[in-house]
Amino acid sequence: MPDKLMNNLLTLARNKPELDALTDSLQGLIVKLHHVEDYKLTATDTLLLKQIGLTAEELKKVTPAQLNQLDEIYEGSEKIMIETAIELDPVSLGKLKVGVSKLTNFKNLSLEIKVNREIIGGAIITYAGKTLDYSLRTSLIETLKTYSFKNKESKI
Repeated sequence: MPDKLMNNLLTLARNKPELDALTDSLQGLIVKLHHVEDYKLTATDTLLLKQIGLTAEELKKVTPAQLNQLDEIYEGSEKIMIETAIELDPVSLGKLKVGVSKLTNFKNLSLEIKVNREIIGGAIITYAGKTLDYSLRTSLIETLKTYSFKNKESKI
């Protein structure tokens, strides 16, 4: 399987059920490309190909067995949980994955993304029992504590 496809699928899929749904859709499209003469891509097919970054001809070279290998790759990857305040688009997810990979020094990542509007902005990253809180909510709380503490000192 092309590395480009593998990386894009693992980035697009925020969790195991989404990865399964993507691979099922791709397997269906691969079967159509192989067995339906002069198959005309639907709008959904075109969108799917755009999301994974391959042409129909490139996807045609991928076998269903190769797609099934994604489960093994997913299970063998480092699980990273990321909470964001907003839904992220695929480009932002890709950039986030690169940044988290550099931050954690993990090469094979599996991201699980959760939207948590309560964090206001930024992100909370959890991996290997560690939590890195880069949320705006926490920054605001810390600033408020610092400001409140300084005001209490000045009254004494």
